[in-house]
Amino acid sequence: MIFAIGAGAYAIGGSEEDGTLEVLLSNPVTRGRALIERFLAVVALSLGLGIVTTASLLAFSPPFGLLDGVSIPGLGAAVFAATTFGLMHGAIACAAGAWTGRRSVAIATAATVAVVGNLLNAVAVSSESLHLLRFASPWHWYGARNMLAQGIALEPFLAPIAVSVVCAAVAWWSFRRRDLH
Repeated sequence: MIFAIGAGAYAIGGSEEDGTLEVLLSNPVTRGRALIERFLAVVALSLGLGIVTTASLLAFSPPFGLLDGVSIPGLGAAVFAATTFGLMHGAIACAAGAWTGRRSVAIATAATVAVVGNLLNAVAVSSESLHLLRFASPWHWYGARNMLAQGIALEPFLAPIAVSVVCAAVAWWSFRRRDLH
């Protein structure tokens, strides 16, 4: 999550703050294309990190017996769920950076969503009257099912991917319509 938030925040907001975005956009490339390509780079890097994590677990765990009783598809699904969960927060950071042009605002926005979502999930799980609020928390989407023990589910993937697509659309729309700082 930390990697994706940092990469998402830098995609537009960080580049704008350090002055490299203006150089890129002085070339014959549209703002929409620049944003889409940078967002896809965040997606690719996040997926690459997930693949390296899975490969590392598969390579280094067997000598220690760490994966005894764990299904390989379940492990892959669990890592992919963590990757999409982090990517969702990176997409939030990218949208906030594209909206404001500020890396710090992008990081703060994504981190706030992560912390508030975790608190909402904790309160909703511990309170019977607020139990329905757990569905509003991304942490519930991610952790409601232990895919290592209970098998693969779609909710940990689909909800974060949907939020990421919406955030990418918001980023694209807002970045195309505002002046650069």
